[in-house]
Formats: sequence, C-alpha cells, structure tokens
Amino acid sequence: MRMLEEETPKENDSSRSDEDEGEVGEDYDATMHDDEDVNLDELDENERAEFNELNRQLDELDKVLDSLEQKNDVIHSQLKQLLADSKQARQEMQEQEATDKKQ
Repeated sequence: MRMLEEETPKENDSSRSDEDEGEVGEDYDATMHDDEDVNLDELDENERAEFNELNRQLDELDKVLDSLEQKNDVIHSQLKQLLADSKQARQEMQEQEATDKKQ
C-alpha cells in the first residue's frame, strides 16, 4: 500500500486547490460517520449521483483487489513449488556428493 500512502494528500497539503476541496460537495456533512446508514431517498439528485459514482468506484476497486489477490495466490503457490523443487535438488546434490566421496 506504499503507493496509496504516497498519493494520498495530507490534510495540510498546500498543493491542494480549492477545487479539490469542493469535489466532495459543498453540502457535505463532516459529522457523518462511516457506520451511519444513508437513506438514498433523503438525498438530492447531486448527492445521489455522487453516492452512485462512489459505489461504482468502490465496486471497481473491489474487482481490482480480487484480481490482485488471485495473482498473489498464484505467485505464492509458484514460489512454494519453486522452494520445494530447490530443496529436492539440493538434497539430491548432497546425496550425490556423499556417494562420490565414498567411491
């Protein structure tokens, strides 16, 4: 997640423009908490559209994260197989060296 940390602007980042701050919406209630349910019927058209766009983006991120997780699982399996093969080859070489020394 290093890339996310680097790209996430800090609260006191002076490089942020007023336009960036307005992206959330001028009527944004800063007291809303993540655990509060939002009734879409109570939102105006702009808020509903913004909510739907955020949901779409979250769904897209979820798909990307699932894909990365699958790729990570494949890489992990390949690495385990490579380590097992390497261990077996090392043991065979040690056995061969031991046999050669006895001869």
